[in-house]
Amino acid sequence: MSGVKRTPAIRVPGRAGLVSRRQWTILLRHLLDQMPDLNYDSPAVRERPRDRFLLAAGCGIDGFRLDAVRYLVEEDKVLADSQANHAFLEEWGEYYRSVEPEAFTVVKPGRIMPT
Repeated sequence: MSGVKRTPAIRVPGRAGLVSRRQWTILLRHLLDQMPDLNYDSPAVRERPRDRFLLAAGCGIDGFRLDAVRYLVEEDKVLADSQANHAFLEEWGEYYRSVEPEAFTVVKPGRIMPT
């Protein structure tokens, strides 16, 4: 259809502003890719959720969902509910509330499968 002006942005539900297609693509790529087992001992890995939160908050998203949250940070042979995992979650909560006090995280704890 000639003469129809296409906008290079996406309207985010619940927000008046527009988000660029590039921002939306980056966010969706992060959310939809297969999730590898990440090494949360690495400072770069610990910073990545912060970067994504800032991007998402800028797009008007005010909540995150963490799946298999019991298994994010492994400690020695402890796979679930490690002290390091609890420390990371506390750090994460303090961070995102300092940036956006009304934001929230929904968690899906996961479960240990019988062997």
